[in-house]
Amino acid sequence: MLVMPARRTVSLAAAAALAVGPLGSSAAHGDAPNPSSRAEIVALLSDSIRSLSMQSSASDPRYFSGGAWLSGLDDCFRCNVGPGVAAAAVAATTGDTLALDLATQTFDQAIAAHQTEASDPPPSARPVQTSRR
Repeated sequence: MLVMPARRTVSLAAAAALAVGPLGSSAAHGDAPNPSSRAEIVALLSDSIRSLSMQSSASDPRYFSGGAWLSGLDDCFRCNVGPGVAAAAVAATTGDTLALDLATQTFDQAIAAHQTEASDPPPSARPVQTSRR
């Protein structure tokens, strides 16, 4: 089983970008990985998201539940969506329906959480009330 420190889950997003390749850019902006390297990256991402999505034991802090990638750093947005980005890249590259489902749940939950937070900002983020006389 692949075990990754919570901070490293963010690196899945970078590997996902390599797996999918540049979007709308020419070769002059950089070389895309060769097909063999891309296949290796996609396989690594696929194995990683499958491993990270399951809780291996009751004490395992890293797993997927209810649209959230729990890692022990549950207030870290990048840590929580990085595996979802990787799942989206795998789904886009291979058509993997499990990866697509994990990605969809990840972003549905992240958007819902953001909308909830945006509709009720903490007191420090609310506009200052002033009075005019």
